[in-house]
Amino acid sequence: MRVLAFLAFFLFWTSIGHGENIIRSSIKGQKFNPNEIHVKPDTPFIFRITNEDSVPVEFESLDLNKEKMIWPGKTIDIPLKGLKPGIYEFFSDFGPKDLNGKIIVE
Repeated sequence: MRVLAFLAFFLFWTSIGHGENIIRSSIKGQKFNPNEIHVKPDTPFIFRITNEDSVPVEFESLDLNKEKMIWPGKTIDIPLKGLKPGIYEFFSDFGPKDLNGKIIVE
């Protein structure tokens, strides 16, 4: 099963090109910046988030079915296949209620 997951990720990673389609956000002052991301439908991209705060943040999105810890001073990459039009919300379980954002696909 791990081999299949790795192969799927590898194929996705190589299909987006070398460093292309990276959407960046950071966490500073317990807020995502930017907290609203706009992307085109059916376009694969990597959502890269850097935690510039001194406390861990748990990135979570029920809409994207993703959950990942972001330790202080660390960066994570969340590869996303092309999304359908809509709004995909994300937030942190460890933080204030305004530590949230959304990906708008239009």
